[in-house]
Amino acid sequence: MSIRRAVEYNMKVRIEPSFQGSDYQVVESLRQAERPLPAIILVAGDATPAYDIGDYTGNYNVPFNIVIFSNVDKQTVDQHNNVVQSIIGIMRDPATRMQSVIQGLYLYAIHSDGIMEENADRKMGTILAFTAVVNYAPDLTPDPQGS
Repeated sequence: MSIRRAVEYNMKVRIEPSFQGSDYQVVESLRQAERPLPAIILVAGDATPAYDIGDYTGNYNVPFNIVIFSNVDKQTVDQHNNVVQSIIGIMRDPATRMQSVIQGLYLYAIHSDGIMEENADRKMGTILAFTAVVNYAPDLTPDPQGS
């Protein structure tokens, strides 16, 4: 699994339970066919080495966005903002956001990089930007089963 996919999936597992039973679908960026509105889309960018020490350590900065799209014909501005605030709450809770469900992925820190609004074509959009500082070495993680 690529580091981008690992970060997206890990965030999906953390966010999705809060929206079960709602109209909002939580999807990863590669799942283009599964982007109905309203949606919470997780998009990780290219990983860069976290430290300039000239040697492989497996530590990376991974920028990622959480994009919330609502349909103005079905959701109100208040409903959209409540979803945004719920996600901000999840991302501020270290007990939730720092846990990893991916073997070999360790989250050191997640930094907020800002909030942007994007409204067009009967859609309300909010982009929450973050950078995750991670260690990702799936091939070096011992298998607990011993295989």
